[in-house]
Amino acid sequence: MTQRLLMLSGLLLSLGGCVPAGGGGGGGGGEGGAGPEDMGVAGFLGDRCENPRDCQGNLSCVQEPGFDAVCSEACEGADECGDGFECRQRFCLPVRGGEGEGEGEGEGEGEGEGEGEGEGEGEGEGEGEGEGEGEGEGEGEGEGEGEGEGEGEGEGEGEGEGEGEGEGEGEGEGEGEGEGEGEEELVAQCQEVLDCIGPCQDQACLQACIANGPPEGGRRAEALITCQGNCFDFAGEFDLECYLAECNGEGRACFGDTFPGGGDLSCGGLLTCLNECPDADDACVDECFIDSSPRGYSLYADAVDCVQANCPAGSAPTCQEDECGVEITECVNDGRVFGAGDCGELLDCADACVNGGGDDVAGCIDDCRSAATEAANTDFDGVVGCVNDNMCQTIVGCAACVEEEAICRGE
Repeated sequence: MTQRLLMLSGLLLSLGGCVPAGGGGGGGGGEGGAGPEDMGVAGFLGDRCENPRDCQGNLSCVQEPGFDAVCSEACEGADECGDGFECRQRFCLPVRGGEGEGEGEGEGEGEGEGEGEGEGEGEGEGEGEGEGEGEGEGEGEGEGEGEGEGEGEGEGEGEGEGEGEGEGEGEGEGEGEGEGEGEEELVAQCQEVLDCIGPCQDQACLQACIANGPPEGGRRAEALITCQGNCFDFAGEFDLECYLAECNGEGRACFGDTFPGGGDLSCGGLLTCLNECPDADDACVDECFIDSSPRGYSLYADAVDCVQANCPAGSAPTCQEDECGVEITECVNDGRVFGAGDCGELLDCADACVNGGGDDVAGCIDDCRSAATEAANTDFDGVVGCVNDNMCQTIVGCAACVEEEAICRGE
């Protein structure tokens, strides 16, 4: 589970994202607007761009065949875009010359909401003219796209919103009966789109995956990627804590209830939870991750990443302490309320936990740590690291760790 979630971070990083822009800058509309290279800051709606980082944090860099790529925002209907823009390819794009509205006959596709089995939005299909006839509840509303040649004054192929005088016949989701799609199926649809996006190296590939995938899966994937794009800092570094905290809803929509960071466990609490899980109990491990806080899981991931990168199988016993001691200590001490005890008291308390034979040795030592100061815990970590590296059978009196124990006791 841990490795799978860390791989998710890598996938999202590979997609890129818009770095949140600071300062102002004029927004341009249409093809004549100033691009980011002209302004020196991330672009606004309609500005030219070459990649997502050229745009404001909530905008995408969209390439339309035959035109320069521009900064754009997602849309679902024509009324969501401002003056000079229209909704094409699910994005607000500048109005192009040569397009007009025509009157003609065409086939329209309508969308509506139907009631069915399962959770989520029900999709049903029914044929009919006008309002349609059928059994079921729900009012079908749809915007038809005319495919016929318009008889109006516009030149080129006109795209109307159902306002033509033609008699459009089409399939609509309205008063027909349909079966709803369950939440698990919708989560799977989002993962299908993300699997397609994974190998993408440019914006055109990403947009193709979204456009060609299941509609709801594409919408969820797009929402997750947009949110993730706001969690890159100005240096381009990805902030996992931000992602888990700010994108938890979008993450759960794409990965289900196992998405981590939805609870309040500190990193130290997460370690305690994991230590209490029986061997090979993946469900228990998953619950620990789900109950972790964004900061707790982020610190845990930092420590795991460090160990995996610097201490492969066969490394020296001291590798983790030498290479990743800072990350490990930060995780262990996260969320801890320190007491007033010194390191010697902590050492003797922990030794009593080990020799006491109780069922919860880890919890006992954790209580000992909480009763000592932060500095005492740091010195105690030096003793524990030495004991583990030399595989001593006891915490106190290990012959190989005399120096570390003396430092702990202030001798």
